[in-house]
Amino acid sequence: MLNNLKVLKLADLRNTYVSELENTEHANPDYRSEKLKHKLDVYQPFKDKLSYCDMGKFQSYVVFSSSTDVGSTDVIEQTGKNLRQSIMDSYSRSPDLKWPPNPSDLPTAEDVLPDVLQKLLSYIITGKITPTLTQSHRLVQSIAQDICRAAAGGSWKLFDPATSLQK
Repeated sequence: MLNNLKVLKLADLRNTYVSELENTEHANPDYRSEKLKHKLDVYQPFKDKLSYCDMGKFQSYVVFSSSTDVGSTDVIEQTGKNLRQSIMDSYSRSPDLKWPPNPSDLPTAEDVLPDVLQKLLSYIITGKITPTLTQSHRLVQSIAQDICRAAAGGSWKLFDPATSLQK
């Protein structure tokens, strides 16, 4: 699609469209995403080449080439690679824990666990990007720790979520 991307949020596509029109007589910073979607739906070069996925109430559509299978291993593989890279980056930045650990030396989950992983797990478990209940928050952190430890081949020793929340 645009800039060799296969999947875009309609809001991002709209921002690109608005910025392209900025220096023309048709500039309109208030151009609505829904209007762009309608234009793409009826304009012949794009009419049969684009598909949309509604991301739910108060969310943008995702726009992708009709030839892209959004359930394909390509999307899953790319998401997995991105998450793994985020985990490995966090692992390489995390400090080594001294043994025996001093409670004041223990990092919080926010210090070491990848934010993108916590958001994904929170959304899967609670349906929200950020868990509102302490129990859900601890569950997200516990699962995130297990995933991080497994991704690092067991060499990433993490903290106890209950201890880190008490700081």
